Amino acid sequence: MIENNEGLIPLVAFNYQPKIEEYVDELLGQKVRRIFHTDFNNYSEKEKNVLNEYHNYLKEINFSLPENYTDEDALRQLQGNDYDIKKSHKEIVHEIEWKKINLPINFNDDIKNVLNTGFFYIHGRDRCFRPLIFFNPMKYDNKKFPFEIWQRATEYFIEFLIQKCFINGRIENWNMIVDCKELSMTNIPWDLQNLFKNIKGVYRCRLYKLYLLNLSGIFNFLWNLSVKIIGPTVEAKATKIENDKGKYSDLFKLINKNQVEKKYGGNAENVEIGNYFPLSFQCNEYYSELDEKNDKDGDIYNKIEIDNVNFDGEIFYEMNPKRNLK
Repeated sequence: MIENNEGLIPLVAFNYQPKIEEYVDELLGQKVRRIFHTDFNNYSEKEKNVLNEYHNYLKEINFSLPENYTDEDALRQLQGNDYDIKKSHKEIVHEIEWKKINLPINFNDDIKNVLNTGFFYIHGRDRCFRPLIFFNPMKYDNKKFPFEIWQRATEYFIEFLIQKCFINGRIENWNMIVDCKELSMTNIPWDLQNLFKNIKGVYRCRLYKLYLLNLSGIFNFLWNLSVKIIGPTVEAKATKIENDKGKYSDLFKLINKNQVEKKYGGNAENVEIGNYFPLSFQCNEYYSELDEKNDKDGDIYNKIEIDNVNFDGEIFYEMNPKRNLK
């Protein structure tokens, strides 16, 4: 499907070794795993125990998981469902059935046209090479394309992101930047919530940070109300970014300004409509404000050396032999 994968994963990312706190973070006073593809022995005792408990539960109910459904997949669901075995199993069955019915997704002109509206698009990466996903809800127009096309394009976009922009064991999360500009009570696309309803439980534990840009007073109020629905975990990941006269300064604590378009306070040229997907934007500068303040080891990005890069066409890079593209 992709004619040219160049730039989807920067070469330097393949030799990047995440720090311990990038594998397991602390959120709301609890340990939260961010990177799941690691040796079983690296899991905490709690994670090992809950996986063993789940496998015992599968034996009790005489249920077999597909061969390609891994412990990493199961652990995502378990963590995402607060380690509730029965609830997690229900979500796992839904995930397996959903993927069996809906994947693979055939790329077509309708999907391409939707993604080229700028509704969802990838532009740059943060200091740990996590992709930056820009979401513009005002681009949604169910008169231009039927709801089913928007839904299919969203599902394709997420699959594309996971299969083409991640490296298992190194990069397994994305940042989402939501532009709330021009949203009002009269023009908010209310059926957007249905767009994510079916896939809510399919792609667990992928969000690293949620940045909310250009929140108006009314939407700031609605956000505070919606926290009760979305839950404390998503709230803890969210940051409201002040416009700051177009500077969006708080956005760049973990992100280099050269990774972001000028319209959001960065230095990169704004992407023109029709050129959002697949995006060929490349920038080799990842150093952020956080690195400038806490640089004890020097510029890590200048120390990483590239070796033994294998090219294999569609997958493009395959440095991790355990990488499994579904």
